[in-house]
Amino acid sequence: ITIACPPSTGKSPAKAAIFKPLEELEQQRTQEARKQLMLHDSQRKILEKQKQELEAKAAKDTASAFIELHQIISDLAELKQPANGRILVDDCTPEALGQIMHNAGGHIAIVTAEGGIFEQMIGVYNDNGSNLNIYLESWGGGKYTIDRITRDPLIIPNANLVIVATIQPAVLDQLGANQQLNRRGIPQRFLFTMPPSNVGNRNPHRTTQTNPTIQTTYHNTIINLANQLHTNPTTLQLEGQPADIFAQWDQQLENQLGEDKELTTEAEWAGKLRASTIRIAALLQLAWHPNTPQTHINTTSITQAIQIANYYITHLK
Repeated sequence: ITIACPPSTGKSPAKAAIFKPLEELEQQRTQEARKQLMLHDSQRKILEKQKQELEAKAAKDTASAFIELHQIISDLAELKQPANGRILVDDCTPEALGQIMHNAGGHIAIVTAEGGIFEQMIGVYNDNGSNLNIYLESWGGGKYTIDRITRDPLIIPNANLVIVATIQPAVLDQLGANQQLNRRGIPQRFLFTMPPSNVGNRNPHRTTQTNPTIQTTYHNTIINLANQLHTNPTTLQLEGQPADIFAQWDQQLENQLGEDKELTTEAEWAGKLRASTIRIAALLQLAWHPNTPQTHINTTSITQAIQIANYYITHLK
């Protein structure tokens, strides 16, 4: 998702308020992960020391040492590094992003109040052009491999990357004008928002009252949802009447893709929107029912997700 607003419209405070629960959760997870990482490091060092000792014995034609060495090597190969608890990053190069995502367990979110992420995509720090594969593959949970010259490659079987960026409208213009990004399908993966500017209409003497009940409910819902999906990944079914509602909307979307229609040139974006809409519906379903196991997306969740999708269609136009 990218939100385009002029300077001084309050992007950073809004971002801070929305992501505060996840920042607190990340701090908790990184603290918990530190112990597991230290235990992993100690176990690896012990196994490597045992491996060296057994190699010396096996070199002297000790059959029993060779059998033990085989087991130690198997243990080392199967030793998996625990995730480090990271959830959010602000900005980084594609190369660093792959390493960060791997260390975090295969998933990470870039949340930034600036447009530097798009400069990274364009390849401002890479003389040989931009490295877009990590952004392309991880939109849909694809496999991503990081090949390294002096060390073993890092393989992420299901790479998942979320990008939430608030940018200035000029950055949005640059994104749309970059032919390489468009040919590779980068803009087509984003949901765009350009809300009206509040500059010139703000009241500096206004006081804002925060509803503590709403704030607490939002905080708890985000934390519960994050913990639930972290410990128990959920698959929800879309069938029956909710599936019919989605199919009707999907047909309306398809009708806008015909020749000389409103979304004629945006077929790839519309295809990605279909997937995003079902993802949003699934998240809404879990968020509205935090205390009971969910197996299906109901009519309310799919209808709300379609309302959100229509909002993004309007902003794309």
